[in-house]
Order: sequence, then structure tokens, then C-alpha cells
Amino acid sequence: MKTSLIALALLVASCANASGLWRELSVDSIPQELAHVIDMKIMGDTLWLSYETHSGMGQRFLKAYTIDYQCDSLKYIGEPCRRDDGYYHSYMPYVFTMPDGAPGLVSQDECALFSIADNLSVKPMRKYVIDSGMNMPFPLTSYVGDIFALADERYIFTAREPAGGAVWAMTTDFSTNKISPVRRLAHLPDEISWVANTGELACWPSKSICAYAYKLYPCIDFFTTAGDTIASVQVASETFDPATLVEADAEDSNILHFIDTAQSSDRLYALYWGKTYADMRKDSDRGSAKSRLFQFDLQGNLLNVKELPGQIYKIAVDSHRNRIVAFDVSFMWNQQSE
Repeated sequence: MKTSLIALALLVASCANASGLWRELSVDSIPQELAHVIDMKIMGDTLWLSYETHSGMGQRFLKAYTIDYQCDSLKYIGEPCRRDDGYYHSYMPYVFTMPDGAPGLVSQDECALFSIADNLSVKPMRKYVIDSGMNMPFPLTSYVGDIFALADERYIFTAREPAGGAVWAMTTDFSTNKISPVRRLAHLPDEISWVANTGELACWPSKSICAYAYKLYPCIDFFTTAGDTIASVQVASETFDPATLVEADAEDSNILHFIDTAQSSDRLYALYWGKTYADMRKDSDRGSAKSRLFQFDLQGNLLNVKELPGQIYKIAVDSHRNRIVAFDVSFMWNQQSE
């Protein structure tokens, strides 16, 4: 799939660099006190942006923008989780595609599902992806990570065991009231803690294929929704130091490999650093930061590697218009054509 790359910036300025010509995207409503972008997704003409603020005390906010590529602009259209009384339907919203193709969201800390109407109104579905009343094989924390709809009543998602236990790909089937394990997500069999194996899950429900990209290992596992291995891919030497697990934040002490993933109908796009956050920040401050974008088919075959200028942190794919949207930590918002 040929793509154009769009990186989002807060300042209006055109720029050119060694990797190609970039066109600026204007944004008519910039999130205030933006501290950390959690997730970006494109569904139709809408870009969904979830983020934290400096004063939000860990709350995550969700805003929706219409993308206009001809005018190189993002137009704010609403904040679906905010209620008329100033409170929020969810304080940790995560947008995903519902079985009918419409956008929905899960409240990650409450595990509750919501539908989103065309006018961005949010309606509780009265269903919980993880619920103590369900039949489950072992205890799970009340937190849903990445999630995808496999069928009308069946979802696949990432979940964690309590007390620093393993991270799993799990399914919830509301028709049977059952939560089932798909696969434990651990690169090494003797290092199963979720801290060591944090990463990003992608899924193609119509093809019954998943991929999990590890942040602290330069590896991606491709597997079926039944848990069977398709391929395990490694793109660099392993660097993770297990001794750092006793530290407050192991990510600060290790090289970060796959930072984010996005997907088209038949491709996985995996954003790669290969540096510590501190080193990437130094490069960004000097104007020399570079990220890489790996493109795989669904059998784990590497198709392309593209070098991106900047400290790119989040990506999203617009499959219908062959675009990739990317967020630069240094808040550079530009566009490049292949």
C-alpha cells in the first residue's frame, strides 16, 4: 500500500528535510495543557485523539476531529465523553471499532462498553469486558488494554494478572458469560511480568490474526485469535535488563523498541525507536531525532522500513485514503508524500 505520511504539529510552518517534502496540517482546536498522547485512531473522516493533561490527575480526555487532506487541516467536532453537567462518561476512554463498523469505546479502568452515535453522543451498553460475575480462568485486574470486536458478542483484548503478573490476550464472550485466555504475551518464558512485556496489540478480526509488538524487546509476535503462532519477528539485538524491574519505571532505564502500532486491512505498521526516551529527547532537542516505521504483512514478512524525521510517538492509519497520521513528541505537525 502506497501511503503519504502526516505528522501533527501545533505550529503552522512548512518545512523540508532529507526524507521528503512535508505539508503542514492546521488544527483549529489544540488540546490545552497537552502532556501525553495516549492513542490515535482514524475511522472514516474522523481522527480520534485521547490524551492526558498536566493538571488532569491521570484523567484521559477524548476529542474528535474531521480530517481534510485537501485543505491540510483538522477541524474539531466534539468531545464525546464530556457530559452536559461537566462530568464524564469515562475517565479513561479508548476508542475501537464495533462489530457493525461504528466507533465505540471502552472505559479502560471500569471495563464498561459504550456506543458512539453519529452526533458523538455516548450511550452505555451495560456490558463489562471484565466482570467478577463472569466465568474466568484466573484473576484479572480491572483494566482493559487494546480491544477489538471479533463478533457481535465477542471481544479480544489485553489484560493483566494482579500483583505484577503476566499480560494476556483474552476473549470475552457475552453470549456464554465467559472470559477465556488466548495467549500469554511474554517474549521470554522465564520473564512473564507485564512490566517486562508491555506492548501494543493489533487484530484483524475478519482474518482471525493478531500481532503483539513489544516495547522493551525488538520483537513482534504474529498469532491467530485461537493463540497459535504464525511468526515471531526480531529486528534488532535484545537490550532489556531484567534487573531494572525493581526500579520505579523500567521504561526509563531501558532502550525502547516498538513504541506504537497501526494497521490497514492487510498490513501492520510498527513505530520503532531503538533508543532510550532520554536519548530520543536529546536528539529531538538538537533537531536530529529519527524514528523508523516498519511495515509487515500478516504473516510477519517485513515489507518496508521507512526513516521518519522527529521523535514520532503515535501513529494511525487511514486505509481508505492511504495515509498514516503520526504524532511527534516535539509537537511538529507536518506532511510528507512518498
